[in-house]
Amino acid sequence: MFPDATLAERIGALNDGPIFLESSVLRQIVVPQTVACASGITALYVVLLYIIDLYAAKDVSTSARRKISYQATSLCACIVLSVLGLYYENHLDSSLTDVEKIQGHEHVLFLSCFQLGFQLWAIPVGIFAVEENPIMILHHLTVVAVGIMTGFLRNGFRYWIPFFFGIFELSTIPLSIMNFFKEFPSLVDRYPGLYLKVRLLFCGTFLYVRIGMLMPRLYSYMSSHFLLYSQHPHLPYRVFMSACWGPAWTRTFRCLWMLEELGTVPYEHLPYRPASRNVREHNPTGKVPILLAFDDDPTVPSFTLTESVAINTYLGDLYPSSALVPPPRTRARAQYDQMCCTILSELDAQGLWMHRKHGTEMGKYLGGVLPAAVAAAQQHYTNLLPTVMPSNDLYLLGKEFTAADILLVHCWDWGEHIGWNGSDEWREYIQRCHHRPAYQKVRALLQQTSSRL
Repeated sequence: MFPDATLAERIGALNDGPIFLESSVLRQIVVPQTVACASGITALYVVLLYIIDLYAAKDVSTSARRKISYQATSLCACIVLSVLGLYYENHLDSSLTDVEKIQGHEHVLFLSCFQLGFQLWAIPVGIFAVEENPIMILHHLTVVAVGIMTGFLRNGFRYWIPFFFGIFELSTIPLSIMNFFKEFPSLVDRYPGLYLKVRLLFCGTFLYVRIGMLMPRLYSYMSSHFLLYSQHPHLPYRVFMSACWGPAWTRTFRCLWMLEELGTVPYEHLPYRPASRNVREHNPTGKVPILLAFDDDPTVPSFTLTESVAINTYLGDLYPSSALVPPPRTRARAQYDQMCCTILSELDAQGLWMHRKHGTEMGKYLGGVLPAAVAAAQQHYTNLLPTVMPSNDLYLLGKEFTAADILLVHCWDWGEHIGWNGSDEWREYIQRCHHRPAYQKVRALLQQTSSRL
């Protein structure tokens, strides 16, 4: 029906076969190179620490000397990764399809091995020698997970690692130098011009690499990654791969899915980011999704509506023949409203959103990273999920698919992304919804438009 509707099937077919690379490749290449890189980086750290001990002033503490050596070693590793990334990226075939980018590309395995070796050095030294920030240790562990995927798995997405493991570190180089200045404020006073240039270099590389270069790659990778791991038959594989996927799609996905289910409703998708100027112009909270309706003047919206469930319910009422929302003033509608309220207040707000708010980088801006709050939210989500999932019926409200299923499946996908779905009990229901053409088209739309939903 749709040109890209079989993309999920083509990517899902890659799950047939062994999970890992051939054992000979792992024994002869991956493991030895990883161990060699970790050993080499460790030796560099020891040598730098020895040199610093020889020449450092007597008033520089042992912990400060370890920290300097740690930062210098990390800087050297980032330079190596950046150079390797630039080299390998320049030799990639950009004409490959998304399916062809998932398997193969073993010629870049050394980049994964070096990154793994770097992280295997950084974690113990960071914990025991320099008392690294727990958030950074968590970052290192996440990179290890991605390194295992790219270095050990047959479907390793190695096409992408010259950028994510290599070029991505370009902005880390001036950041490491900035951190060194911060450790020794007297250097800022002695070399203010150099410090300013380093800060400007960091801003420039960060904006160019981690925003300008990242966005078109990130969304293509994320889409293919999810389509692959979500169709794998084994739960441990899905949970591990979900840790490597990246940020969850925003709630706009629910509304795009609803619009595609309606089928004949013309619409335009504007992929503006949350909290951007364009979004705040129509919603002061900065949140998405936003529905803008136009009547006579195509430049001035006659109606603005926010909140995904409100939008989908409005669309269902506007097009009653779709049967995606039960008619008003009926018992079926009351059950629909009840189910939506339960999912929103219990699974979304008190569960998934608490993870986003207090368990990710967003926590720095939304009240802090609070592991205890995240653990309580996960327990709440786990306890409530069985109470809302359909038992014997095909869908939430019976035999017919409704907008309530859109809401629940999006929350399930979100939970799958962060590793909270520990049961296969409802897999048949989830797959039934995932196989709907409208769902598949929105997944493909994400890839085509390179937009965050």
